[in-house]
Amino acid sequence: MTARGSFSSRAALRAYLRAGVTAATFLSVHARASAPSVELVMPAAPAATIKSARWKDVRFSVDGRGRPWLLHDKTGLLCPVEGAEFRLVFESDGMAFTGGVSPLLSSDGYLGSISASYMLQTDDSGRTRLPFRPARALPAAACRLHDGGTDAVYAVCAAKGAHELYVVPRGSGKPITRLLSSPEPIAAAAGDGTSHYAAVGGLVLKLAGGAKEPEALLKLDSPVRALAFDPAAGLFYATAGEAGRIAGGEATVLLKADRPLLRAHGGALYAFSEGDWSILKLSGF
Repeated sequence: MTARGSFSSRAALRAYLRAGVTAATFLSVHARASAPSVELVMPAAPAATIKSARWKDVRFSVDGRGRPWLLHDKTGLLCPVEGAEFRLVFESDGMAFTGGVSPLLSSDGYLGSISASYMLQTDDSGRTRLPFRPARALPAAACRLHDGGTDAVYAVCAAKGAHELYVVPRGSGKPITRLLSSPEPIAAAAGDGTSHYAAVGGLVLKLAGGAKEPEALLKLDSPVRALAFDPAAGLFYATAGEAGRIAGGEATVLLKADRPLLRAHGGALYAFSEGDWSILKLSGF
C-alpha cells in the first residue's frame, strides 16, 4: 500500500480480502440468550497493512445492496467486498446513502454525487478518478453527512461558533430543516428522515425539530462517536470501545470494538472497526 493507505493495485486489494480472520479480530460479541446472529463481512487486515495505511477521517456506510463503503483521507473511496477502489478528484467531508448504490457526498458546501465510472480516467495506480456533481447547497461550507434512511441525509455543520444539525430531504425542492444547535460538537446523527437522533458527548438525544426541545434518551459514561438507526432493527450507538442498542431508556452492549463506526440497514447493524478494519453484520434484533 502507498503511504496514504491506498491499495497500489487490484491484486493488493484482493490479497487483503483473502487475508482471513487474524488473531486480532476486532469484535467479541457478548454472549446472550437473545443475541443477534453475526456474520463476518470483512476479516481483520494485517497489522502492518493498517500501520502503513495511516488512514484519517474515516467514514463508513452501507449501500442499498448491503455492501459496505469506506471514505478516508477525504479522497479515498472504496467498496471492499467488490474489490473496488476509487480516487476522488475533490475533497469530501462526508458520505451517506439513501437506498441506492452510489454514495452521496458533501464537498465545499454542496451535497452531490459522483459521475458514472465508465466515463472516467484512472490514476497511476489504476484507481478510477471520480469528479463531483453538486446537486444542492448545504447550510455551511464544511458539513459531515450521516445516513438518514431512504428519504433523507443528515448534515452536521459548524458555523459562527455553533454546531448545527440539519435534515436534508431527497429532492432539491424540499426544504432543509435545522434540528439542533449546540455549543458543543455534535458527534453523530441518525434517523430515517422522520425520527431523528443525535449525540453530544455521552448524551443521546431524540429530536422533534421546530420549537420543541430535544428529548434526552440516555447519558453514557463515554462520549458517543457513532449512531445508527433502522426502523426494523432500532437505535444503536458506539463509543471508542463498544457498540450497543438503545431501547426503553437503557443501553445494551452488543459487542466490544476498537473505535467502531456503525450503519443500520435492512433490519441489520453493520460495524466497522477503525482498529483492524473488520466489518461485522448483526441481524435478528
